[in-house]
Amino acid sequence: MEKEADALKDSVINKFQGDENTAKSGMTSELHAYFGAGFDININVSLDKYWNDFDVKDFVRINMKIDSWDSLSEADKKACFLYIGEKRELPTDFAGLVQEAF
Repeated sequence: MEKEADALKDSVINKFQGDENTAKSGMTSELHAYFGAGFDININVSLDKYWNDFDVKDFVRINMKIDSWDSLSEADKKACFLYIGEKRELPTDFAGLVQEAF
């Protein structure tokens, strides 16, 4: 592990074409620029914003102990899928949703 750490240190020093202090200053500036905006917290968004249908189903099955879409309230369905009933229907049969092979 020490060998990798030394290689990383040398790489950063070479990147900034200077000594260790120049590298520290340059790397600090890059990190501040990259993470300076802070993090983003999203609340009140449906699960399908980030997950595919199978992942939503798996979350519901494991955490809510639900084994069919009919067991979910309308509010819970909206929490899972943004446009259910408006622009799209529930995904295929609950048991028919399988994990993608990728």
